[in-house]
Amino acid sequence: LVLELPDPHIDQVELYQIRNQSPVWLGAIGHYLPVSNRRYNHKNLVFPLSGTGKTHYLLKMESRLISSFMLIVKRQEQFTSYALWEYYVLG
Repeated sequence: LVLELPDPHIDQVELYQIRNQSPVWLGAIGHYLPVSNRRYNHKNLVFPLSGTGKTHYLLKMESRLISSFMLIVKRQEQFTSYALWEYYVLG
């Protein structure tokens, strides 16, 4: 699964997974962070999700601009298909 934030202008987003009732930092991505930090070379902010069964996550978001807070969870295959279609159509 992947977690996608379709607003690429968010300054920074940090993702944490709750393990043994403690947050574990999974990574940070955002408009003001190097693109090389991203696992997915995509204009949107995308995190891979791991874990099986019921899993809890925390998301920390910082932005100097007014930003939307839309989250999309989709299967890896759906994201790949969408990203390829988008690049094909939009260039």
